[in-house]
Amino acid sequence: MVLFHHDNQPDEAQRTLALGDGRALRSRVLRGDGPGPVQKARPLVALHGISRDARALWQAFSPPAAAEGRALLVPRFTERDWPQFQQIGRVRPDHVLLDLLQQAGLAKEQVDLFGLSGGAQLAHRFAMLYPHRVGTLHLAAPGWYTLPDTSVPWPLGLKQGPAQGTPNGTGRRLRGFDAAALSRLQLRHYLALKVRLWVGAMDTGRDASLRQTDPLDALQGKTRLERAAAYAEAFCRAACAHGITPDIDLTVLPGCGHDFTDCARIGGLATRVLHHG
Repeated sequence: MVLFHHDNQPDEAQRTLALGDGRALRSRVLRGDGPGPVQKARPLVALHGISRDARALWQAFSPPAAAEGRALLVPRFTERDWPQFQQIGRVRPDHVLLDLLQQAGLAKEQVDLFGLSGGAQLAHRFAMLYPHRVGTLHLAAPGWYTLPDTSVPWPLGLKQGPAQGTPNGTGRRLRGFDAAALSRLQLRHYLALKVRLWVGAMDTGRDASLRQTDPLDALQGKTRLERAAAYAEAFCRAACAHGITPDIDLTVLPGCGHDFTDCARIGGLATRVLHHG
C-alpha cells in the first residue's frame, strides 16, 4: 500500500510504502514531467548514508533535476525499520526499492542510481542483483565494497560462503537468501554497467563509522579514498577477465571530505552526477 502526502509544491510528493511485515519506506518524489530540456533522461534514485539525511540529498538534487524535467526519488530508511539497510540478506531493502519503483510508475524503466556512503553500499549490491534495472551507477564514498571477484569470500567478494539459514526443528538449516550466488549469476551484466565513483580528496579519516578489519584493510585499503581506487582496479580486472571493456571512472573531489553538503557545494557533486547520467 502506498500513501501519498503532497506538500505545497505540485510536483513533489511524499510517498510512504508500507510492507506486509510492518516496515515502511517513505520517499520524496519529483515527477519528471516538467518543461525541461532532457525530459527523456532516466529517473534518478538517490540513497542516503547512515546519518539517514535524505533531506540533504533532496535539497541538493531536486533543483537541478527539476530544471531538467528529470524524475527524482529520494527514499529514507528509518533506523527502526531498516537498522542495516546497507546490506541485502535476511532483510531485503532491495525488495522495497523495487516496490517503490513500481509504485512510482517506473517498473519497466531503468533508473540512474546514486548512493552516498552507506547508501552506496546498498546501491552497488542492488545493482549486482538487478543490473538490468540500472543505467548509470554512482557510488559516493562507501565505507567498503563487495568486490566483483569470485575468489574473495562473501561479503568482501562473491566467493561462496558458509551455508546460510537458521536451524529448524529437524536439526537441518533452512537455507536463506544467497546474495553472493545470485550476484555471480548477474556478474557479466553488472560489469557492463556504466559506473561512476566519487570521493573527497580529504576523505581519509578512520572514524567509528568506517568498517575496519585486517582483511578489509589489506584488500581494499584503510580509507574511503584508498578503497575507491581499489574498487575501480578490481572492477577493471574483473571486466577485462570477462572480455568486457570497463566503463568505470573515479572522480576525486578537491577540498572535500566525507560531508555530503560540502561535496555538493564545493565539489558540485549533485550537478555532476546528473550530467554524468
